[in-house]
Amino acid sequence: MAQFVLEILDGDRAGEVVTLGERPLRIGRKPQNDLVVADEKASGVHAEVVFEGQRHVLRDLGSTNGTLMDGRKITEVVLGSGDQFTIGRVRLRFRDGDAAAPAGGEGLSVARIDAARLQAARSGSRSVGLLVVVLVLALGAAGYVFWRSRAGGDDEGGGGKGKPRAELRVANNQLKQDVANCEAAAGWDLQVAGAGFHASGNAHTGTGSFEATHGAPASEPGGPGNGSGNAAGGSAPGAGADFAVAATSGELKVLAGRTVEVAAHLRTSDGAQASVRLSFWSSVDGNPFRFRTGAPLAAHDTWQRVAVATAVPPGADRCRVEVVALLPQDQSTAWLDDVALVEGGQETAVDLKVGDSATVIGAGRSIAVRSMDPEEPATLLAVLPGNVAQPFAGLRDAGELALSDVGATVAATVDEHGAVLAAQGTDALELVFPADSAGALLVDAGQGFVSKEAASTFDGQRVLLGDRSTRCMVVLAAPASLVGSVQGGRFRLQVPVPGVRLELGFREERKQARELLRTAEDAAREGRPGAALDGIRELLRTVPHDFETLGQALARRGEWQEALAARIRDLAADLEDASFFDTRGGFERVVTELDDLRTLYGEQNVEDPQALAAMRDKAATRLHELDDRSAKQRKKSLSMMADAFEKASEQGLAELVRNYVKTHLEKK
Repeated sequence: MAQFVLEILDGDRAGEVVTLGERPLRIGRKPQNDLVVADEKASGVHAEVVFEGQRHVLRDLGSTNGTLMDGRKITEVVLGSGDQFTIGRVRLRFRDGDAAAPAGGEGLSVARIDAARLQAARSGSRSVGLLVVVLVLALGAAGYVFWRSRAGGDDEGGGGKGKPRAELRVANNQLKQDVANCEAAAGWDLQVAGAGFHASGNAHTGTGSFEATHGAPASEPGGPGNGSGNAAGGSAPGAGADFAVAATSGELKVLAGRTVEVAAHLRTSDGAQASVRLSFWSSVDGNPFRFRTGAPLAAHDTWQRVAVATAVPPGADRCRVEVVALLPQDQSTAWLDDVALVEGGQETAVDLKVGDSATVIGAGRSIAVRSMDPEEPATLLAVLPGNVAQPFAGLRDAGELALSDVGATVAATVDEHGAVLAAQGTDALELVFPADSAGALLVDAGQGFVSKEAASTFDGQRVLLGDRSTRCMVVLAAPASLVGSVQGGRFRLQVPVPGVRLELGFREERKQARELLRTAEDAAREGRPGAALDGIRELLRTVPHDFETLGQALARRGEWQEALAARIRDLAADLEDASFFDTRGGFERVVTELDDLRTLYGEQNVEDPQALAAMRDKAATRLHELDDRSAKQRKKSLSMMADAFEKASEQGLAELVRNYVKTHLEKK
């Protein structure tokens, strides 16, 4: 294998060469570097040349003034023999050390004519003339070489027709080389969502890359046409899409707790933004968690290496590489090339136990909450951005948006009863739960818990959802307007704040609920069903947290309400009988027992108090009518009796009878 060197072209050390090996060579102003560049425009640790995949790669290390090649800043590039780059104001050339250096160090370069030769040339006019000729030729040759280098195209793989750079090879890359180099679509699903990606000749290295363009349909000419279709939850590719998602099609094995780094070379134009990320999941059936994390979406005017390292979340053993692009304008375009996935680093996974009920798991930019119930393992599936700007809306609606896409992170702190989730980089959150957890949604806006439809907008400060061991409560610092939706087997709750508390342990609430239930049952046994139902109502309003106790309370309430309903049905039948036979006793019994029921149960515990009142009014009205008829008949009889007493000259008795009629039978 050829032995390559770096040749210094400027400064006091011009002409010196440094041999390159397999160990990285650091370049910078500080003395601990392998190659010290004594120039104030060079950073302390400016750049490095590393040996990867049998190629030497030049990589800028975040320098202040950048590493330049042909006047353009580069992030990472594969070096070819003869390539020149600039650190500060010092130029260096990468070349084969076994080959002779070009004359003068870089062809006929003016910089290689030293001061001694200039002094000797001053000895005679003939020599001076010859020197002038040499200088002119040197300048002409340098200009020709520069023009040829520019005419050859973009040396960063910009799609020009010059000599392509050798494909980038990364040591220990878990992606196969034919997948990593993006020269062909094999190993990729380019049409995961949105506009999708297709093959392109705008390469970073090699001759091809993948390209996404605003509104590009899946059948665009030149596209691969072999995508495996949309991922679950993705939208169909088609004209007008303002985002694109592609992913590796094969499953990559990873180990939970290990750190992996994904890197890719990205380039964008006309307002596009792009990012690379990782998606983790478990190969175990029934494990519902999927974690997405990556670098923030950003614009990249030139080819740039974008990398992110993350720990593999607990329980995950599979992953795939994803690339996502925002394409907000008609000409917006993003390119992807040279992808690598390597293991190594010291990132820490999130694995925080919450009492005996749950565990917060994930990585720093993607977390979830796992229940201890093996039959209902998921409590919280994901934390996503809430309100997002328009460029992100299509990605969000397709279910493809990750918290890291907007540059946000989320941290969790736990105690015995719950976890506080606090995000940075976003002012609102979307909490994703299993859909069945919202089947009996209870919301408290400050007046106690009431039932709400899962797919609705409502005010609330506490939202209680789930059942059995998966029961959890979302708690906000103050009441706010919340939005719930159910789609794709998920319940999504949007909260207009960047931080919430998840209550996961309800020991005190469970004790209060059981005490209220016992008190209600005692009242029922003592013949006070209204007090019993009032106790159940208080339980449901204040402490419905424990699913088992709640179920018992609802069952007791059902029994007591059914007993009340049965008595009301019996009284309705009695009212019909009384109406048929027109008996005063029947109407009187209905009125009396309805009054007793209202006193015993309380009107607040009657399912339909208006219907009950209407029944009593009907019985009471007929009762009054019968009493009036009876009173008229008695009045008539007594009046006839008074008349008879008068005829018999019994004035005292006649007066007594007439006074009784006046007092008791005439209406006031």
